[in-house]
Amino acid sequence: MTALNLRPHILPYRWSTEKVFDFMRCVYLNSPLTTPYGTLLNINAKKPLGIFQTNRGSKLLYGESTRLVAWHVKDLSFEIISPNKMVMEWTAPAGWNLDQTPFGEPRKHQFEFNTGKLREN
Repeated sequence: MTALNLRPHILPYRWSTEKVFDFMRCVYLNSPLTTPYGTLLNINAKKPLGIFQTNRGSKLLYGESTRLVAWHVKDLSFEIISPNKMVMEWTAPAGWNLDQTPFGEPRKHQFEFNTGKLREN
């Protein structure tokens, strides 16, 4: 199986939750997590059978046991360290309990474009 691509996708700030879920559905169905036949069967379904999508305010989840996560972030920044190294940073919001109450603290994330490494601080 091909390694998963951890590169963050940057979406327009004003996209609705429904449009973000639609984007996540297409990314998920065209990823190594799905067979081409599974993609063909499910590409036109808004919510394919067996797939969950959860809206937790500033955090969206889409997938099966392996899932995609989307965060609404307000501090996205880029730093060019050298011609071959660029780092993207953002703060992920705190998590949410099932009763929709927040828990935990917001966490900083970094992604290095030259190495493909994703770090949580």
